[in-house]
Amino acid sequence: MFDWIGDALSWVGDKISGAVSSVGSAISEAVWDIMLEWVFKTIYGAVADFFGMINGMAAEIFELNWVNAFLSLFSSFGWALFVAGLAVAVFDTAIESSRAG
Repeated sequence: MFDWIGDALSWVGDKISGAVSSVGSAISEAVWDIMLEWVFKTIYGAVADFFGMINGMAAEIFELNWVNAFLSLFSSFGWALFVAGLAVAVFDTAIESSRAG
């Protein structure tokens, strides 16, 4: 006779459980979204700052006197190697042409 009370309580319990489950799911999704967004922004910000600092260092390094002297030394060394190679090529061509004729 009072089976309907058990059914009614079971129905109310199912509705409350479903509501709590959907609210809990929505809250956990919101927390995960916020947490992942924070992690992404933190990592992205750190990488952006890192490359910004590298860019700043690269621009400032060529203003130093010793760096300019170092680059000038190697530029002169490169031109000296070019001239030496050109002289060797001219002498090699002269030697080969004297052998052929």
